[in-house]
Amino acid sequence: MKHTIILIICILATAIFAEPEKHNINKIYGNGIAFSEHLLVTTGYVARHTEQLDSIVVMVNNKPIIARVEHSIDTVFDKSKNEYFTVAIVQIDNSVSLNACKIEDRVLKEGEPVTVTGIHQYDSKIQPKSFPAKVVADSTFPNYVASALNVALPGGFSGAAISSHGKVIGMTFGNSSRKENVSFFYDGELLTHYILKQNRPTTTDVSKCTYQVRSYVTVK
Repeated sequence: MKHTIILIICILATAIFAEPEKHNINKIYGNGIAFSEHLLVTTGYVARHTEQLDSIVVMVNNKPIIARVEHSIDTVFDKSKNEYFTVAIVQIDNSVSLNACKIEDRVLKEGEPVTVTGIHQYDSKIQPKSFPAKVVADSTFPNYVASALNVALPGGFSGAAISSHGKVIGMTFGNSSRKENVSFFYDGELLTHYILKQNRPTTTDVSKCTYQVRSYVTVK
């Protein structure tokens, strides 16, 4: 009994006087495209599905709304040839409704003009940002996985909408590490296959169905 009491005292003393483990919080800014009132599609990078995600929020009317990753997927054909894609579906709290766009099931052709639309972070402020781009030839990814644009994306634009004639036809996911002013996107055919029959549009304004998504990950 005496030894047990001494052991308990030692454990308590260690817990009290031990230096607490230090953690850093990584904050990741990205975008998502709402395709129904409570669901957005984004990239695996934004959703941080390969890490221990602490929390994820969607900025709606400049207010953070609690969300969760409903589903995420890595589809890998041959990673050595960049034959893979990574996407996720994020669900927000049911008390809040999003403006949702229809995602068109089609593949873009080289030379086709498009518009990139997303939410950009300026210091502590966020605001919609759109700019023109054009589909260009690039061999980084196979055509059935991803296509390229002739522009570099601003920081935090992973998951932004690609549109043509006011219709969402793709989603951005990153810049080229080999070429300047080249970025990549998944086309509408891949996205509609992933979200299946959950697309329930409520707006035709692409700037209203793109939202900033913020992920928080603890790094030891």
